[in-house]
Amino acid sequence: MAEKTGISWTDATFNPWIGCEKVSAGCKNCYAETERITRFRQSQTGKCLWGAGSHREKLSDLTWKNPHKWNRKAQREGKRLKVFCASLCDIFEDHPQVEEERKRLWETIRSTPYLDWQLLTKRPENIEKYLPSGYWQNVWLGVTVENQSAVDRISILQQFRKRVPVLFISAEPLIGPVNVDLSGIDWMIIGGESGSNARKMELAWAIGLILECKTKRIPVFFKQLGNGLAADFGINGKGKKPEEWPEELQVQEFPKSHKKLQFKIFGGTPRAPRAIKPIAKPRKRRNSRKRSRRLIFT
Repeated sequence: MAEKTGISWTDATFNPWIGCEKVSAGCKNCYAETERITRFRQSQTGKCLWGAGSHREKLSDLTWKNPHKWNRKAQREGKRLKVFCASLCDIFEDHPQVEEERKRLWETIRSTPYLDWQLLTKRPENIEKYLPSGYWQNVWLGVTVENQSAVDRISILQQFRKRVPVLFISAEPLIGPVNVDLSGIDWMIIGGESGSNARKMELAWAIGLILECKTKRIPVFFKQLGNGLAADFGINGKGKKPEEWPEELQVQEFPKSHKKLQFKIFGGTPRAPRAIKPIAKPRKRRNSRKRSRRLIFT
């Protein structure tokens, strides 16, 4: 819902509605529920927005204008913008109150071609039902894989290889080791859990995933250590500063299909690849005999 966001792998966030229900271990300490509890615990009508049988809060028309505003900005500046959808709900949730909002979302995505929509879900079994037919050229489709129990989500995601340009995995919060099949995957996000009750991500889990992605030439974006691992390095908070990470974790890349330059972090300083100057065309050589005659008779 905001163009300014604390999520480092995107440019903006958008939520077509607010509210969700926990479906797996990765949801236990849901930041959407815990960190937003004072603002989003209940709807304007006093109904609960989280948990089984909960209500879904629809947003104003003013909020729905934001993606169109971002699209115009991207077009004007000639740089695509990434939009994470959604941080306060799951757009593939099977809930009776969101059908109209979901249709409106697809219409919005289709009418904002300068935005890359990062759609992340823990319910990939519903993608076939709710993703409209056709090829969605500005959609990145991803699943959360927090531990080995959630790995089956990847095989469902891989079925949509020909429907979108980018398939990605978010291993955040990474709360257990994972052995994954990366066939057809274009991007990997890795991060530890944040919050007072955060479960610790082991350093070996993150490094193992990064090395596997590197072996298969898959871009990786390491987001944060998480409170547990950060504490091991004497860092307060969630450990978001790359210069404080072990060197093996200092990598933040985007899919090659994205038009924004990829970059890696070395010592905490973003280093973008240098622009390659076009090779100048060789000049045509003048006739040597004519040139020599001019020299002789001048």
